[in-house]
Amino acid sequence: MKRTGGKFRFPSPYARFDGEIGHFGKSMVMFLFGGFGYGLIEVLWRGRTHWSMVLCGGICFLAMHLVNTGMRRRSIFLRAFVCMLCITAVEFAVGCIVNIGLHLDIWDYSEMKFQLLGQVCLLYSFFWYLLSLAVSAGSNFAARISGNAATQTR
Repeated sequence: MKRTGGKFRFPSPYARFDGEIGHFGKSMVMFLFGGFGYGLIEVLWRGRTHWSMVLCGGICFLAMHLVNTGMRRRSIFLRAFVCMLCITAVEFAVGCIVNIGLHLDIWDYSEMKFQLLGQVCLLYSFFWYLLSLAVSAGSNFAARISGNAATQTR
């Protein structure tokens, strides 16, 4: 607690001394942005979503950020491919938990070609690749206009 002008003020646990949001705060913002962004995409695509998909979208968006910053010197196509693998792995893990383990039956790809246990399929992995290309390009654009050289990619 800090004393300022006769009043006590609690310092933000997410702020550095210069007032910027710290790493945890940025990660939370990205998680929420990815979660609600994916939830919106799913509502537009399927007409509905499930709360577990918001969590899944947040995890995937954080993973995409880590890939895009960690592989910033690699081509956008390779980064998108790695992001697609991450998304497909998260989708498979979440599907095994919520669809197979908890029997919530949120999605089922068992009728699709090239599927695994009805939880992931090649067609949707391709869609994740296209989405990853767009997110990687958007991440690069945002880094350029913000002047953040540490996250700029080629």
